[in-house]
Amino acid sequence: MTTYYTNCNLWTGTEKATTSNAWFGVAAGKITATGTGDAPLQPEDDLVDLNGQTVIPGLINAHVHLSMDPERNNLDHRSETEVAVNAIKAARQLLAAGVTTVRDCGCAFNVDIKLKQLGKQVGEPLPTIVPSGRPMSMTGGMVILSKASTEKATCLISSTPLTKCAKPCAQRSSSAPIISRSWRLVASCPPMIQLMTLH
Repeated sequence: MTTYYTNCNLWTGTEKATTSNAWFGVAAGKITATGTGDAPLQPEDDLVDLNGQTVIPGLINAHVHLSMDPERNNLDHRSETEVAVNAIKAARQLLAAGVTTVRDCGCAFNVDIKLKQLGKQVGEPLPTIVPSGRPMSMTGGMVILSKASTEKATCLISSTPLTKCAKPCAQRSSSAPIISRSWRLVASCPPMIQLMTLH
């Protein structure tokens, strides 16, 4: 069975202009045919009238962090369940905006990998996810994973809290990159690289 979407302005991405009064057929989740005018309906097929809407290929976002919440970036205190719920919410928002494929560049608890593996078991459709798992960084690399305050961080070079450290890292603001205690990685601290750990 094929579902035919008709009466649309179709832009395939291979030509500059859209095709008006177009139709396309979808079977098993894939576009099987396109054309203009009347679609070649069979008795068992479904018909959806798009009423002149414009259809374009799905967008691809090549750098996302599904586990990150722009309103509260506090991975220090979030469970795997909270991260998963936020990732599903973010993925659905992306899909609603026309993004059909995302490349995740670092997701806490490997939630992006698990969502890809679960697939349709999640329920509502999600974008195609190209996962990377938990982010890693080289020494001196920049990984922004939490909004932990400097009061919780200790400079491994001077063995003092960053708020009292005489090194340049003492000037770091509380919103600057401090690595989540769950990652035990390093953060860059211009002009010096300071290894950090959290209490």
